[in-house]
Amino acid sequence: RHLAPIRAPKVTTNCKLANVSNRLVTLRNGRNGDDDRKEQKSLDEFLDSPMFDLDAMERKEGTMESQFATFVKNNYNKVEVVLGGIFIAFMVVVSMEILRMQMYGANYIPFTAGGRDFFAQAINASF
Repeated sequence: RHLAPIRAPKVTTNCKLANVSNRLVTLRNGRNGDDDRKEQKSLDEFLDSPMFDLDAMERKEGTMESQFATFVKNNYNKVEVVLGGIFIAFMVVVSMEILRMQMYGANYIPFTAGGRDFFAQAINASF
């Protein structure tokens, strides 16, 4: 059994939410679909394009780019592990700084072991 598409009544207020709702209903009912398909296609093409084009980089003979491209092609697994390690280390540092920011609040000093009170205690303890 084929069901007819759901069509919501048009809202005639100036509310932004009503405009969004009308836009969603319009999209669902199939009107203005060509523009959305073009936008989706261009977004898909952008997301499918490689960040580094190793073939183009490798064509530049004698440059660091060509050496990098050759290294990545020959040792892909090693490069993947190194980049994964760098990403994890970066995220650990960021999470530690967020935790310190939460713990010390107004006394937070970036990339130090403690807040301002920590340094004051260290100076007082040394005398």
